[in-house]
This record gives sequence, structure tokens and C-alpha cells, in this order.
Amino acid sequence: MRAVECGERHNFARARKGYLSLLSGPKARSGDTADMVAARRSFLDSGLYSQLAAEVARCAVEEAQSGSALAAPADEVPAAEEPAAEEPADSPAPLTVLDAGCGTGYYCAAVLSACAEAGVAARAYAFDSAPAAAAAAAKAHPRITAFTWDVYRPLPLEDSSVDVILSVFSPRVPAEFHRVLKPGGALITARPTQKHLAALLQSHDGTVSIDEHKESRLQRSLEPFFAEGERRLVNHPLHLSARQARELIGMTPSAWHIDPHVFTDDVTAEFSVVVSPWHRRPGGQADR
Repeated sequence: MRAVECGERHNFARARKGYLSLLSGPKARSGDTADMVAARRSFLDSGLYSQLAAEVARCAVEEAQSGSALAAPADEVPAAEEPAAEEPADSPAPLTVLDAGCGTGYYCAAVLSACAEAGVAARAYAFDSAPAAAAAAAKAHPRITAFTWDVYRPLPLEDSSVDVILSVFSPRVPAEFHRVLKPGGALITARPTQKHLAALLQSHDGTVSIDEHKESRLQRSLEPFFAEGERRLVNHPLHLSARQARELIGMTPSAWHIDPHVFTDDVTAEFSVVVSPWHRRPGGQADR
């Protein structure tokens, strides 16, 4: 896919770094700088968040296998670079994954690899407003097509066109997620508990605190559109070198509040994240 065209016949070409830029008009604001993306890529490459990636991938594959959108065998789906027209006309459509706020594409790549291992053909669209993140996502897996896009805007996707949506430490737009998700599809969320990295975030001046109302806000925003499935808690000690602690702080919004360079010693924190599938409600209304 070297270029795309919208309904008004505007062309959007692939950037030299591999992603397609759909942003035009007023520039989207992104909380992620190039340095933050670089820190995230280095940190995630260390494997310290691999248990979370595995759980997100496991959840996505289970939803794909139990949902209404089972796909072709994994060896029949083309890479994202190949024209869709090259698929045989009678070939079952591959599972379509949307990673909204994809970052470096780390979790999306884990999902696609797990799908391939399970024999489920899949491809992914990865959106992020930070060009550096979209460039990293474009290289994370051959079946990812990455775009720069502000996920707070209406998504540039047709109704009922996506089988699985990933929202891992990223913004959630429930109405738009509901619109683009197919009946029988699932939204996979990963969000921190109050214990997540608390010791690390508060280890110096204590100015960064865990928002105790974040989970209740999530529930209120999603429940009119989705029904939550089984929660999975990923919880384990996280042993960090000083460099890894600096990268971890530097890759998150906490970098605006804590100078990463204050971490000069190894540190242990608690990793605590909840992964949940959310199933699309018919009509987008809670069952009452």
C-alpha cells in the first residue's frame, strides 16, 4: 500500500519512513516526542513488558477464535505491503485488527505473531498521531500498515470493518470504536491498576500519584457501548536497572513531571495491569 485515497479523491502517500500520513489541516497534538518514542522502543525491546504483550495477544486470539470473524489460514494472508487485489477472489477475509494509539506497534506485532501461531490470518491498521511512533509501528511487523492519525477525530474507517481493536495504555473513543467494530468483534483494553509502578513514580518527590477514579471513568465511558468480559490481571515484580528506570519514565507522560535522570540506582517496582475483552453491544446501548 503506497498511497490511499479518500472519498473526496484526496491522495495520501506513504512517507519515506514507511507510514501513511492522513493528517491534514490543523496539526494534531501528540504527547509523544521523538525522544519518548525512542525510550519506549528501547525499553520494550528489553522484554520487561513481554508478559503483558503475551496476555494481550492471548486475549485477542481467543476473541478471534470464538467470535464471528474467523479468518483464512495464516499462510494465505498477504503482508501489508502487498496489494489486496492479489488475494484470490474466493479467499476468506483475514482478521482485521485496529491498534488505536499504537505507539511503537509492540503489542500489535505480538497479536499478529500470536494469530499466525494459532493459524488465524490477520492484518492490522495502526494509528498514532506521533510520526516517530507511526514510523516505528510500520517496521514492527510486516502485516502492520501504520498511519499518522489523531484517534480523537472520527476514525477513517468504514462502519463494521474491524474485528479486534487494541487499546493498550492509549486513548479510548467508545462511540467510534463501536461504529467501526463488527458485530461479534471485541475491544481489548489494558490499563494500569493503582499499584502499577507506584513505588517508582513516588520514589523521589511524590508529586505523581495514581488516579483512583480512572477505572470508574473507564467503566462509565465504555459500558453504554460494550459489555466487559473476563478480566485478567498481569501482576509481577519489575526489576529495573537505572537505565531501564530512566527509559520507563522517559517513555510515559510521567516524563513531564519527573526528570528521568534522577534515577541512578537499580529499583524494583510492581507491575500491575488489567487486560479485558469488551464485547460490542447491539445498537451501542446498555442492556437494561
